[in-house]
Amino acid sequence: MYLKAIAETDGSESEMHRYVSENFETDYTERHANMNATGGWLLGFVHRETPTEVNGRAVQRWGLTREGSKYLAFYDDGEPEQAREHLVEAIRDVEIIERICAELDLRGELTLDELRELLDNATEISGASVARRASTVAKWLATLPEVVERSHGQSKKFVRV
Repeated sequence: MYLKAIAETDGSESEMHRYVSENFETDYTERHANMNATGGWLLGFVHRETPTEVNGRAVQRWGLTREGSKYLAFYDDGEPEQAREHLVEAIRDVEIIERICAELDLRGELTLDELRELLDNATEISGASVARRASTVAKWLATLPEVVERSHGQSKKFVRV
């Protein structure tokens, strides 16, 4: 959704927000536009353009990389399995995912709390940001075919299969 928004707009937060609000039924704010673009950047699907000044204010714009365009083209061409494979490879290449998968290889499983702790120790983020980032990392982990997400009490855990 956000890659399509970047492709169809000037790549600014406000235009991505407008596009998604008009074309998809979702609660999506300008803040989400920036967070999703940053996630796309980590995956190698999006690049950050040099901010430009608009009405005295710096505006950050995002654009698709060759890999992001390739991912979007798979969907546009009706090839969701190829898009998923492309996404899986991109997720595997993210440094924090590599670290977490190495830990999964050692332990066999990680709870969501342990995942948060790893993020807290391995990155410079803290507080509420750790929980938000852990949510994204958990979704990426669950996308990998070699990782299964299971219930763990009122939480979840990730198991290496």
